[in-house]
Parts: sequence; structure tokens; C-alpha cells
Amino acid sequence: MNSTRLLLPVLLLLSGAAAQARTAAENIFFIKPDGITYLNYSTTRSDYPNYSLFLKKDETDASFDYIYPNEYRFDSKSEAERNVLLFDQGSYATMRPGRLADRVTVDKGVYTFVNWEESKNPKLPGGYYGEWTSPNDFAQYVYVWVLPDNLEIVSFEANQPEEKGTWQLRRNTLAWFGRDVNNIVFKIQYRQKTSRVAELVRTALHANGSSPQDIGVIAEQQDVRVVLPSGILFPSGSPTLSDPGKTVISQIANALKTQESQHFVVEGHTDNSPISAALQNRFSSNWELSAARSLEVVKFLEQAGISGQRLESRAFGPNRPVAPNDTEPNRNLNRRIEIRILPGS
Repeated sequence: MNSTRLLLPVLLLLSGAAAQARTAAENIFFIKPDGITYLNYSTTRSDYPNYSLFLKKDETDASFDYIYPNEYRFDSKSEAERNVLLFDQGSYATMRPGRLADRVTVDKGVYTFVNWEESKNPKLPGGYYGEWTSPNDFAQYVYVWVLPDNLEIVSFEANQPEEKGTWQLRRNTLAWFGRDVNNIVFKIQYRQKTSRVAELVRTALHANGSSPQDIGVIAEQQDVRVVLPSGILFPSGSPTLSDPGKTVISQIANALKTQESQHFVVEGHTDNSPISAALQNRFSSNWELSAARSLEVVKFLEQAGISGQRLESRAFGPNRPVAPNDTEPNRNLNRRIEIRILPGS
């Protein structure tokens, strides 16, 4: 994201009241459920006679959904490395979509956002970096993240001392309030609420009361595990999804299409009973059968709208039982497909 601001150079030469003008700004990010995309509303208020907003070179006024005032100038020629929006007044507001992109890393399910790193974005002439304005500091600066229900804040910090700015967390809205401050760097960590992802799956599975009751949806610390008995998905000994099985997988896919930062691992499991004679010409062992079933589910999830880049197939055959293979009910538990829903990386 790019929220840096710079007053027109002529203002650097002003004296008296204009040189002492004060700037207040609010920068609000509405983070989307995928944890990567956002809608940004930004406003700056000052008594300067004009103001400039610097953009990246690939950004234009068409990058914005909203610009106030509607009378402005767009300059793509004066600056070699950036474009500029020019306002003939000291206050403006904008709204635009964007992606956190290379400003976010993911490790063990925790997203870490840093708005400025010198190794990636060297300081600008004048020593400006992070969230900044010129020629004077921000009299007031407010930086806000509004998270959706499926995300939660883990930690937050700024490079400014407490006397320069304080944090406030209200439900799922995180705000930093600064005074007489400039060159501000934020580090925010957040993660998916696995309970929220699990609830999306449960709701989809129980739509119209069509979901079998023995499907397990388990929210764990870093992922969600959906446990599907093979009997729900496949005819006995078959790697081809049944019509009821397709319905169940479609329900899961519809619930997860919007989780753009999630990764899905489909695991095939069997009991330890030998492959029947009728199946030995197709599968040499339970391992091959579990692999075929896992791939079948992966392919159907892709057909149902989940990108293949977010899907992975694994096969374990009889090697990871959840119960002893000593009774038919226990063997039924071991014959299963598990879909693990993991944070992206």
C-alpha cells in the first residue's frame, strides 16, 4: 500500500502562518477475509493552499474508487519514479482497493505485516519513510485496521514512543493515534480464526439438512480438519465419487472458495484389510486405493471452483489409523478422507 504524502515544493518556501500549517490524517484499511486484499479510505485535512499525493509509477487516478475533491490534476510526467495527484486545497480524501502483497509474510499461520522496510524501500530524499508528510510533521495521524470476523489480531507495534502514539483495540478494529509525529512504521501480526473457518464448513454441510451427522469438522490450533468417512463419498472399493459424495464435496468447496489465502490438503486413508480379488487388477494395495480417492476429491474440488494451486493430495493407506482395526465399526473409522484447511504461505 502507498499512503505517503508530500506537500508541493513551493510550500517549503512559504513563511508565517502557512509555514506553521498543521496536518491531520486518517488512514483506514478494511481487510478482506483472505487476509491479503483490502479497501483503503484515506483522508488528510490541513490549511495549506494545496497538497500532493505521491503514487507508484504504475498507479493512476483510475486506481481509485473515490477521490475528493473531484477537481484535481494527475501528473505522470514531472516525476521519473512516481506519479502525483495534485489538489488545489489542503484537504482531500481517497478510497481504493489493493493488496498487501510483498508487505506480508506468513509463518505457521501467523501473518506479519510491515508497512516499510529499508531493505525494500530506501528512505526518500529528506529522510522520509513509512507514513510521512512534509514540510511539518503530522499534528495528528490515525492508522486503522478493520478486520473481518474470520481474522484476529496477534500483536502490534510502532516505531514511535508512547508519548507520540497509542494503540486502541476495540473488538476487531485496531487503531493507532499519533500526535506531532512523522516517519511512522507499523508491524501488525494477525491470523485466521480456525473456529470461523470451521463454522463456515459446518454451515455449508448442514444446508437444507442434507449433511450426514458423522462428518467431523475439527478446529485445531493452526488448521481445520474435515473428516469424511469413505462410505459417504465412495461406493465400496471404488475410487469414484458417488452422487451423495459429490454433493458433500460441493458443499465444502462452496464454503471455502472465498478463503483465498487458505491451502487444502486432501488425505486418503484406509483400514488394513487386504484389497479384494476384484480390485487387485486396479490397485496393488490399500495405499494405491487411498491415493486414487484423494486425487478424485482434489479434482472435484478444483472443478467446483477451488484453484489447483491451493490443493494438495496425500495418501497414507492403512498407516495412520485412528482406531484399532479389530472391529468393523473401527475399520469404518479408518476408511476416511481428511481435508486439512491450512493457512497459506
